[in-house]
This record gives sequence, C-alpha cells and structure tokens, in this order.
Amino acid sequence: MVQKIFFSTTPNIFPKIILANSVYINAPNCHFTRTPNEYIIYFILDGKMILKEDTNIYNLKKGDCLLLDSSRTHSGIRSNSSVKYLYIHFQTDFIENIFLQNDFTRLSIKNKIYLNETTNNTILIPKYSTLKPPYYKQFLNNSNELIHIMNNITEHKNILAGCSLLKLFILLEKAFQYSLISDTPPKDIRVLELINYLNEHYAEDITSSKIANYFYNNYDYLNRIFKKQTGKTIFCYLNEYRITESKKLLYSGLLTNKEIAEKVGFHNEFYYSKVFKQYTGLSPREYKTNGGIKCNKVTQPFST
Repeated sequence: MVQKIFFSTTPNIFPKIILANSVYINAPNCHFTRTPNEYIIYFILDGKMILKEDTNIYNLKKGDCLLLDSSRTHSGIRSNSSVKYLYIHFQTDFIENIFLQNDFTRLSIKNKIYLNETTNNTILIPKYSTLKPPYYKQFLNNSNELIHIMNNITEHKNILAGCSLLKLFILLEKAFQYSLISDTPPKDIRVLELINYLNEHYAEDITSSKIANYFYNNYDYLNRIFKKQTGKTIFCYLNEYRITESKKLLYSGLLTNKEIAEKVGFHNEFYYSKVFKQYTGLSPREYKTNGGIKCNKVTQPFST
C-alpha cells in the first residue's frame, strides 16, 4: 500500500508567516541545499523542479504542492526546465502523521465533506499533493492574497497572514479528500457534486427544478441519494449552510437582517428569521445580541 505523510494542526495553533512571494528561475534550475528553521510550502505555477528531502525525491510540476519539514535537509536536483513557483515560509507546531492511503478514508470524507463538519478541529495537511480544478485556482488566489498581505499590509499583518495560511491548510485537506473519490460509486460522486453546487450557489434562488436541470436528473432521485449519504435532505442541508453563513454576517454587525437574508439566499426577511430560529433556537436579533453564546442548533427541522 502507498504511504501518505500528513501534518496535523488545529485552528487554535496560529502559524507565523516569515515570508511569502513568487519567483521565476530560468532553465536549468537547481535548488540549493539547506536545513530550514521553518516549514516551507512550494506551489508550482509553471515548469518543473526536482527537490530531494532526506531520501525522498519529488519531481514537481504545475499544480504540485510540497510542504517541506523544518528539521529536514532538502536540496535540488538539476532540471533542464525553467520553473515558476510560490513559496511560503512559516513557523507553527505540527504533528507528523503517516497513513496508509487506503486507510485514510471514507469516514473522513463522510464527516468532513458530506456533513460539512467534523467531530474535532484537526486539519490534516498532505505533505505532497497535486491540485486540480477547481482547487488549483482557489489555492492560487488565496496564496496571492497571502503574498499581498505580507508585502503591502502593515496593520494586523501577522493576524491576517495567519488566517490566510489556515485557509490554505484547509483547502489542501479538502483537495486531498476529493482526490480519494476516484473509486467512489457514481451515486456518491453525484452527492459530492450536489454539495459543491449548494456551497457555491447558496446565495442564489435555488429551486428543485433548477437543481434537476443543472444535474440532468430527477430531483426526487437526487434528494433520495443525498439523504441516504448525508442524513439530510437537499434543502435541509442548504438551509443549514445558509444559516451558518448568515451567522458570520450577523456577528459582524454591519448589515441589517434584510440585507443578510438577501446575501445568503433568503429573499424574504421574515422567512429567514423563521428558519434561523428553527435551526438555532434564537431569532437573528437575539443571536446578534448574545453573540451566539446561547445558540443551540436544532437538528433537521425540515423534511424537504
């Protein structure tokens, strides 16, 4: 079986970014030898680069992302290609984990992808991964955001940069989880596609007919396989996701309830308030006043 190396962390462990930027190196390229005092992420934008860490050799190409250990020596092997890549140097407390790939598994996928939640806050970051659409673009955009913060922002730089890097960690974990579904039954893949669709389009006016047309399938069938895998109906999941997003906006205190309702896909303020209370036990105003402290989630109040 293939072994996969992961680094685990939690959002409570805040990384400190040392530097971040992009670089282009003409052909041929060969990285110098060093044992860094910090972790380093390399994300290849174009060309090729060959790195060796201890006895492991990584032939990096476009879309590849490698996390180098702070305590291990790495060096380059001459490549006849030019290379362009992003780099992020940072310090944090990681725990290294080694898994058999076949054992890192469907339970993780079900908890973190199907249900959009986890029983703990652990983030598992693969040491080496290849990012494909849509994750390549998302990782590139978030990396550029981090580089912009490091090079242009002065106020609260460390906090903003640390948050951006945590977003990248989560994205790397999510991209790897989705890479595991190559042998997943088509029905399960369709459920993942549905979740992606709902997460991306939740602010729009989503109807059962729109979902059916988008996926070229009968809505009742889609709803049935969705509930079998997640324990929730499509619109139950959608409402939960909308409520979760609305909580963030409520907590900011910058928008009215009507504006928030429209931003998260409830085009009726009163219906939004009703759904919010059914899911949380509080009205939006009570949640905003209490900061969500007494908010108790109500499980699946809707059946459709």
